[in-house]
Amino acid sequence: MQQLINFAIPETLLNRVDRFAKKTEKSRSELIREALRLYISSEQERTKQFLKIKLAAQRLNFSESAAENLIEKTRNALDINK
Repeated sequence: MQQLINFAIPETLLNRVDRFAKKTEKSRSELIREALRLYISSEQERTKQFLKIKLAAQRLNFSESAAENLIEKTRNALDINK
């Protein structure tokens, strides 16, 4: 069952959504649903990967701070927002 939600979005972003929806022949709703699914999936995968890095660091007897430093360096190298 789908739920109707309302939220505010900057006009410039809405314009981009509308242009992209038109280009891809999707409705606003379809595009936003797809974007949310992809974002959530991506964040879950990113979290899983960084947990793997942290566990590997622990197995190598890295300290907590050394593991966090490794994660931070990896994020910076990959230009990933925190």
